[in-house]
Amino acid sequence: MQLQEKKSYDAHQHWLEKRFEKNQIIEQLKEIYATIKKLDTNPVYAHLLPLLQKKDTWLTMGDSYGTDATRIAPLCKEALPADIGVAFLEIAQKEGFIKAYSQQNAEKMTFEDNTFDFFLCRETYHHFPRPYIAVYEMLRCAKKGIVISEPLDPIFKMPFLLFLCNILDTKKMPLRSRKFWKNRFSFEIVGNYVYKVSQREFEKIAMGIGLPAVAFYYFNGVEKNNIKSVLRNILTKLRIIPYQRLVAVLFKELPDEKTKENLRKKGYYYYELPQNPYLNDVQAD
Repeated sequence: MQLQEKKSYDAHQHWLEKRFEKNQIIEQLKEIYATIKKLDTNPVYAHLLPLLQKKDTWLTMGDSYGTDATRIAPLCKEALPADIGVAFLEIAQKEGFIKAYSQQNAEKMTFEDNTFDFFLCRETYHHFPRPYIAVYEMLRCAKKGIVISEPLDPIFKMPFLLFLCNILDTKKMPLRSRKFWKNRFSFEIVGNYVYKVSQREFEKIAMGIGLPAVAFYYFNGVEKNNIKSVLRNILTKLRIIPYQRLVAVLFKELPDEKTKENLRKKGYYYYELPQNPYLNDVQAD
């Protein structure tokens, strides 16, 4: 029997090329690149500004169009887009939108340790069949840290939802809460389970492998309805409802003081983690 993750890899690798003809890809790329705005005016990317430095190299994982790399490239030394499926990236390079790309499976990459300073994984983590493996792989290949931006798992920030689950779910009816929590088990048509994230799970990953620091930033998506967007922003600032998205930064080495200050000014929760006291005197083989 074929493993579930293998099916997922195959589905994602050939998803775009099955959906679009070559001329459609070219037209779509032209449209996308014509609308790219400055980084500091785009709420989806502006939170990266405290981390971007001219001396650093970045890899943008799951960057199927190359747009993540294109947006941050002017503010760093190098930004290389990578994806498991490269139908768009191959044509983007031929058409001159990007200079280079790399075909990579995030759960098993071909790079050496510490190849890039940072990894950016934006709206891609939830596609991975084994996302924790991908996190460890990105950390292996990154020198300074990784940045993951994803939809937030609401249950960790909504006590009432957790209360309903505790009350409604029983041994006889363990999933009765699904009547209220509709997207608890949600899938996308490309074939993946939507793996939403929480601050706590990344904090535990960092603690388990002894990372020195983490940072978290919350924001809402860009709504087409401005009234809805304004109302959501007000309610989230009042902490009545949770934000829609979470940016998690896992540092492999402590950032400098200026970066720490800029992270806090931008609205990040930055903190340094306690180190395991029982391993301080243990020497690796």
